Amino acid sequence: MQAKQFMHGETKIVYTLRGAGKPVVLLHGFGEDDTIWDDVAKTLSAHCLCIIPKIPGSGGTNCLPGHPSIHDFAEVIHQLLRYENIASCTFIGHSMGGYIALAFAQKYPEMLRALCLFHSSAYADDAMKVETRQKAIQLIREKGSMVFLKTAIPGLFHDTEKHKNDIESLLEKATQFTPEALIQYYEAMINRTDTTAVLEKILVPVYFILGEHDKAVPFKHGLQQSHLPKHAHLTILRQTGHMGMIEEPEKSTRTLLECIGE
Repeated sequence: MQAKQFMHGETKIVYTLRGAGKPVVLLHGFGEDDTIWDDVAKTLSAHCLCIIPKIPGSGGTNCLPGHPSIHDFAEVIHQLLRYENIASCTFIGHSMGGYIALAFAQKYPEMLRALCLFHSSAYADDAMKVETRQKAIQLIREKGSMVFLKTAIPGLFHDTEKHKNDIESLLEKATQFTPEALIQYYEAMINRTDTTAVLEKILVPVYFILGEHDKAVPFKHGLQQSHLPKHAHLTILRQTGHMGMIEEPEKSTRTLLECIGE
């Protein structure tokens, strides 16, 4: 395992390389950092080169300046791949990481070998979702990051009692998030555009991993979108909310191995 970094403008971008072979980018979601992939990467890295960035603002890293968009985060990943001299790769994006992967696919389709939307969506936020995120931003501004995350993280799991220790672990890591970082992420998600056209035009395989009890990305949305790509593969996790890599790790990892071509 190799810890690496480079400068994107004035922002230090931190990432990890694990394994060797076909390159695969693993993008974490909102309120997480790159360590969410630790167990998955142990398996995948025996078959490929895992590239696991900390999205700026996560894991104690600095935020991007100003008010970055989802496309700005995608550009960070593009610069990372250029820095590593990687011409094409597979993307696995969890939640917000999937939004970033779709933005990357929209601008750089020639660099994509396959795409996995892991509890993610090509739909833009509807009015209700925007209102929910704006209320969250207000809570973060008034009460801070941890007050918000203590209410948000348990709701990502289907069975909170079964995953009590996992929730506590995520909350321990979440202490590194500043209000600025979480607000940046939320604003970027609110302002992102619909990318269903990307799924309709994409020529490479697209893998959907859906949680039947997902409250963050509704199960029905995933089912609707799974019909859009020409080459689509669907995995349904029946005992999962939004955290399949923790709630049903074996089934999730099998799908990810299929996605990378193993």
